[in-house]
Amino acid sequence: MENVNNTKDREIVLSRIVNATAQLVWQVWTNAEHLDKWWGPNDFTNVTKEMDFSVGGKWRYTMHGPNNMDFANRITYTKIEELAVLEYHHTDDEEPPAIEFYVSVTFEDLGDKTKVTQRSIFPTAEALRKVVEENGAIEGGKQHLGNLDSYVTKLSGEKNFTISREINAPVQLVWDTLTQAEHLKHWWGPVALKISHATVDLQPGGMFHYGMEAPDGNTMWGRFVFREIDEPNKLVYVSSFSDADGGLVKAPFPGIDFPLEVLNILTLKEHNGKTILTLTGEPINPTPSEEETYKGMTQSMQQGFSSTYDQLDKYLETITPKA
Repeated sequence: MENVNNTKDREIVLSRIVNATAQLVWQVWTNAEHLDKWWGPNDFTNVTKEMDFSVGGKWRYTMHGPNNMDFANRITYTKIEELAVLEYHHTDDEEPPAIEFYVSVTFEDLGDKTKVTQRSIFPTAEALRKVVEENGAIEGGKQHLGNLDSYVTKLSGEKNFTISREINAPVQLVWDTLTQAEHLKHWWGPVALKISHATVDLQPGGMFHYGMEAPDGNTMWGRFVFREIDEPNKLVYVSSFSDADGGLVKAPFPGIDFPLEVLNILTLKEHNGKTILTLTGEPINPTPSEEETYKGMTQSMQQGFSSTYDQLDKYLETITPKA
């Protein structure tokens, strides 16, 4: 990794809390048999040509894109600290390379979870601008880490949905944004939808009832019915789709047999002045078809919740007092 102090105008830094131990995350990041099954953005697949996982060694692989194009890649490892740090020089397989950048990945052991931080440094600010604008490098990097999380979750035998996120705000403030209507209406839900209605009765048996307006003007309704409230550490609730009056309804997706109700457990933990948010979900009394549908949608739910929590991050920036 180059020893440069001022690289902010030519670097991308992405982090994710991954739901697996550091040992497992390290294993799937450093073994070609695993890498071929998750590496890269959505809809890409990989085939390894050769791999020598050692300082100075190379991993050469071909990435197959959804447009039937192939991309030859070469990674040269420059630093390996087992279970902690991995650094490498990433190029294409051309001479001289048309694209190159340096990457440092750190693996922070959080017990049964791991914080993965990936820092990519490009030769110039213009090179960074090009990959961001022309290749969607930032969104691709987020998908890359999301695919890692989905893969290790599957390997761990996790049957239900789990996502963790480090939020750059104190626990109490994060709790408030998760439980108060005046905050939820500014960030909750998919990116393309706007909260048009939000009420919260924060007590066991109470409800968060919301309406999300689509660009075509249609409104989709949902609700959380609270079961357990332990401010500011834990929130247990049952989520479902609803009607405008808060009544329980099936998911409004033709041909998709989504469970009627999902039990969610949301926890918040302080970590170095920030908050680790973890959400797990499990269908309540699903039919076999509903259970299979839920399992098959975990990757899309990862993407959806990641985008939603991106909106929470942006909203918190607007309300967090500046130091």
